[in-house]
Amino acid sequence: MRWKPFIILILFLIFLLSLGVSSCSTKRGVLIKSLPRDNSWFTRARWIALTNGKEYYPGFWYHWSSKTIYISGERTYYEISYFNGEKVKSVTLRKKHGSLVRAITYFEDDDRYYVKDLDFHETIEGRYITKEEAEGLAYNFFKELDRYGLE
Repeated sequence: MRWKPFIILILFLIFLLSLGVSSCSTKRGVLIKSLPRDNSWFTRARWIALTNGKEYYPGFWYHWSSKTIYISGERTYYEISYFNGEKVKSVTLRKKHGSLVRAITYFEDDDRYYVKDLDFHETIEGRYITKEEAEGLAYNFFKELDRYGLE
């Protein structure tokens, strides 16, 4: 008889946790279904982050990382982050090759593209770029992902 309240409590906690998991997957599912069908590289990035990425802050931030590979002896990996905040919605493509990092971010609300290069020793000032430049950089990013079979 002593175990009965404990078992009921455990079952109740399992029930609550299952509700939380199902509501998170529902948010993710709604976001996936709401993606535009515009053949944009940034739409593809959002899709990868939502379907293959880990969920941080449920419903707001999704992050995908590739496995690490070596190109010309340099450690290389790729990352895609999708942030779906109330005030800011953005998707970021990031490639790290050795000590160099290039990040391309699309801010959905402003319809602006930003690129920033980092080196181990210095940060190179970022800049806003045109949609055509961003799509070209994103095309190269995905070309490499496909070439190395990382997706």
